[in-house]
Amino acid sequence: MIPAPDLYFLLAFPVVLILVIGFLIFGGRLEGERRQAVERVLAAIIYPVICIFWLWKAYDYGVREEWMLAIAMLGVGLIFVMNGIRSVHQGRLAPRKRPR
Repeated sequence: MIPAPDLYFLLAFPVVLILVIGFLIFGGRLEGERRQAVERVLAAIIYPVICIFWLWKAYDYGVREEWMLAIAMLGVGLIFVMNGIRSVHQGRLAPRKRPR
């Protein structure tokens, strides 16, 4: 039996990858307002997947009592949480990049 987090990532990563590739292919043809809405939805899908992955790794290292790695993974996870919140708020996948 596949553990629940492994099954989640087995199903979530291909979906996220397909969404990003589709956006990259067709995103240039969208008007500004619609593009921003699509980027906001993609950010609301992509960033939680990334955050859950890093926080799950932090938990995994914590259970194994590898505290330095757990703290590092927790830090990276929190950075992605902050970027995800900023990305959804701004309506941009890359919140630190200047708008076109």
